[in-house]
Amino acid sequence: MRNQNTLAKSCHISGIGLFTGEEVNLALHPAEADEGVMFVRVDMPGRPVIPCSNRYMMVRSHRSGLQSGKATVETIEHLMAALFGMHVDNCIVEIDGPELPATDGSALPFVELIQ
Repeated sequence: MRNQNTLAKSCHISGIGLFTGEEVNLALHPAEADEGVMFVRVDMPGRPVIPCSNRYMMVRSHRSGLQSGKATVETIEHLMAALFGMHVDNCIVEIDGPELPATDGSALPFVELIQ
């Protein structure tokens, strides 16, 4: 079993959501061990938290999504691939919209952000 990892410092990215076409701002923050990846919808009252867990998966066509109550976050697959590939187990993802930025359509911009 390997040690758990998080980010050395916070980082930010903005862009347009592929399906919503809306501008979205995303911030990645270090998290404590055993916290996992947690999405925080900073644009919603109470800043609802959506843990990245199959318990919160929602069915969507052509994208991955999570839902907790009325809070959703979609098109998470490239960020999750980058976190996994960079061995980041614990991260707080603050987002001000329902969908992550599409960037160039790959995980590379997220990998570069994490680096």
